[in-house]
Amino acid sequence: MNIKPLYQKTCFDQIDLDDLRFNLAPVDREGISDQLRDSVSRCGIIHPPLLTPKDHGKFTIVAGRQRLIAARQLLGNNFCNCLILPTETPPAILLTVALQDILLSRPASPLEKAICWQKAVDFLGRDIAEEEFGPQLELTRQLSPARLEKIQALDNDMQESLHQGGLELKTIFKLIDLDPADRKALFRIIKQLRLSSSNQRKLIDHCLELHRRQNRQITAILAQPECLEIINHNEANSPQKTAMLMTWLTGQCFPRLTEAAKEFRSLIGQLKLPKGVTLEHTPSFEKDNLKMTIDFKDQQQLAKKWPIIRQAIVAGNG
Repeated sequence: MNIKPLYQKTCFDQIDLDDLRFNLAPVDREGISDQLRDSVSRCGIIHPPLLTPKDHGKFTIVAGRQRLIAARQLLGNNFCNCLILPTETPPAILLTVALQDILLSRPASPLEKAICWQKAVDFLGRDIAEEEFGPQLELTRQLSPARLEKIQALDNDMQESLHQGGLELKTIFKLIDLDPADRKALFRIIKQLRLSSSNQRKLIDHCLELHRRQNRQITAILAQPECLEIINHNEANSPQKTAMLMTWLTGQCFPRLTEAAKEFRSLIGQLKLPKGVTLEHTPSFEKDNLKMTIDFKDQQQLAKKWPIIRQAIVAGNG
């Protein structure tokens, strides 16, 4: 369809900010970024918002909601220059415009894709939506319609964290199928400690391992006094709490490995290894073998020290 928008000065009072039919961002995101605030303050609206007429002289926002909010707050005018799309434009085309407005400047977030997918299904039905919007949303086995629908079912805090990058997509897929109480408990720790992507997955994997071994809810595992003491430590910062928490969880999951590591550290302390000498154990202490490494400044130092070292090794093997 050939769409010919009309560039038009539009009063803010005519624009229905509560009409979210084509809004692809979290519903309660009314704040504007510092970057947008600075841009609007300096130059006004460079990229005109897109509107479509509705009843009683009002307009629905198709794209540019944040720009409109910024203009209303910062410019001191009661109007904004907008592009008005024809009334007869089909909703699916308007949804495409809303999505493409995002894709012009950056990839759509998983949450924006999930919202767009649900709206496309509402407008077109599931089969046609997949045909029309599948390529635009770059649907894959990892980010399938079923998974997008599960993202839509998450609570607002988790959706916002995913949208802002606080929750990694792989983490979301691990959380989605958990008991709601367990999911909430894990998310609370991820948010409180601001865990990195790798630590998010490690936290969930360790908790799932303990859940399987102990047949206990994850909420009960994380409510243990030792865990709460770490999370609520008054003096430790977030990275320190994270390190302590991961150490504790590893100890809970692999007690024999943890004990072996403790004994190895004790041995290192007893040996009082001089500078330039290191001792290594086999991976996961699978064997009793140890490997000692000695650093030499140069060949001359090695040649000088080697007879003494060799004699000690031969004597030890005698």
